[in-house]
Amino acid sequence: MIAYSIKELFDVLRKRTDVERFEVAKAEYALLPLLTAPWDIQNLVLHKMLSDDPRFFIDLICDIYKPASGGQETEIDEYKLTKAEYGYDLLQSWKTIPGTDSQGVIRESELSKWVTDARVLAKQKDRADITDQAIGRILAYAPNDPVDGAWPHQAVRNILESTESQHIKIGLTVEIHNKRGVVKKEVFEGGKQEQVLASQWREWADIVKPQWPFTGSILVDIAEDWEQLAKKEDVRADQDRIRFRG
Repeated sequence: MIAYSIKELFDVLRKRTDVERFEVAKAEYALLPLLTAPWDIQNLVLHKMLSDDPRFFIDLICDIYKPASGGQETEIDEYKLTKAEYGYDLLQSWKTIPGTDSQGVIRESELSKWVTDARVLAKQKDRADITDQAIGRILAYAPNDPVDGAWPHQAVRNILESTESQHIKIGLTVEIHNKRGVVKKEVFEGGKQEQVLASQWREWADIVKPQWPFTGSILVDIAEDWEQLAKKEDVRADQDRIRFRG
């Protein structure tokens, strides 16, 4: 009940014009565990800051992850550990593509600049690979393209093609599967749902591949992942039939 009341309070604060956005963001960060669980909060001021400011995004990455070289910049204490935990929760709850306007339209130039700036800063901070994975994770929340109907939006396809980053691919692919969440199935259903997903991703891949080959290869890989999972589910269903029916 306390968490619910705090959530309601922040809903009011975000709508007020006499409260500085930065002050709301600081308060959100302080109470983040109550704001990100058990609800899937999507309207934090902190989310908007992440989408608007690649420097804040990289600061968060640095709070959570060590430099790639393995060296520890400063001694870890309880405060830094808590900050890392809060930062990770915030990063996982963020689902707004940078460059997205109030109408939900992705402005490609702004997205491209955000990605470019974030990657430059990440390299300076020795966190290039983990940053690319975090970028891939947020790109997994792209909408379908309004022109050809395939996923992802063409602005995201262009980002993927220009970077050809394997780590962005990893982050995107992992989050695509994680987004599915809990799955309900009928008894002995097998991999029917996964086969439907595989067919959909192959259809999108066929649309995307001619103009965006790297993106198309990612979609094919995702389709193959679903196909492999479908086979495993079919085997499991067969085993269950033998076990329960004899």
